[in-house]
Amino acid sequence: MTKLSSCVIVVKDIRRKEVQLELVFSGAVILDDRKNPSKVLLQDSLSFHPIFGKNATRQTKFPGGTNKNHREDSTPVDTLRRELFEETGLVLRAEVEPIEIFSRYRKGVKTRFYLLYLEDFDGKIRTEEADDPPDKLFPPEWVLLMEAGRKLTLRSVYQEVLMIVLRRLGLVGYSAS
Repeated sequence: MTKLSSCVIVVKDIRRKEVQLELVFSGAVILDDRKNPSKVLLQDSLSFHPIFGKNATRQTKFPGGTNKNHREDSTPVDTLRRELFEETGLVLRAEVEPIEIFSRYRKGVKTRFYLLYLEDFDGKIRTEEADDPPDKLFPPEWVLLMEAGRKLTLRSVYQEVLMIVLRRLGLVGYSAS
């Protein structure tokens, strides 16, 4: 039995004891090349979550999702691996340790983003639409890094993570304000 209580997932284990799992969102910024990155992989989706309403518009985001309804995800990286495969078709190689670039706890959800490169994966990028209830996923697409800010949904966390990556790559500087 699974229920959501204050953004903490409560499940009954086989010993009939309640175990609480922290609600985690894990996402990835996947760049095309480690030596000379110029593109980032973005995911378009139609979300039917109550927060967006029934007739939601298309959203562009970094691939990722939560551990809700996935007791098998024992770590945020487990969630990341599963979500990346579901959304992109790519399999993160077992020996790869994702580089955490962003971590925040807000409204009961621990959000983490990781930096990865295409060479960290096996498999091919999904080219067909997919259902990820309650969402509809469109095929992921490569977008020029310097244009990603215009394509990403204006949700502050995606913009914030993109700026972290651009600074890390030396493509934008810090401004004094």
